[in-house]
Amino acid sequence: MIRYRTTIAYIIGFFLLDQITKYFFVDQWLLWSIFVPVFNTGAAWSIPIPEIVIAIAAIVISIRIIRMYTQKQINGIIMALFLAGIWWNMIDRVLYPWVRDFIFIGNRFPIFNFADIYLTIGVILIIRSEYTQHKKPKNNLNKKSSHLSEILSSYRSMWK
Repeated sequence: MIRYRTTIAYIIGFFLLDQITKYFFVDQWLLWSIFVPVFNTGAAWSIPIPEIVIAIAAIVISIRIIRMYTQKQINGIIMALFLAGIWWNMIDRVLYPWVRDFIFIGNRFPIFNFADIYLTIGVILIIRSEYTQHKKPKNNLNKKSSHLSEILSSYRSMWK
């Protein structure tokens, strides 16, 4: 139960950070050199994709992420990052006909928001966890061989 409470706390914290920054840097127009409000009507990098496709993708990915969490394939922080990133941008799409992006780091890079950062970090962490899981040595062989050596040593001690 504590695991779920912690994950919910992460989701709420990520939500608050995303919504507070959007409020101050987009709605209140607190602009500095790296904060430029842009109203993104498309998907990632403003790719024009119908809203229904985005909504269906959000639901399918969310279900998959929750399933991975319940099967303990990912931890609560990864799930919180994904759900916060997906759903807080979806909230923008419901409240407005766009997503409020505002972080600008150069002309050759898309403008983004904290929800996009959450998704990026979540993807990186899932790839990292998959990579490290496949790199772990197979302990089953070591356990079997040590168990076999114990049996053999006990068998030898019987005949001494």
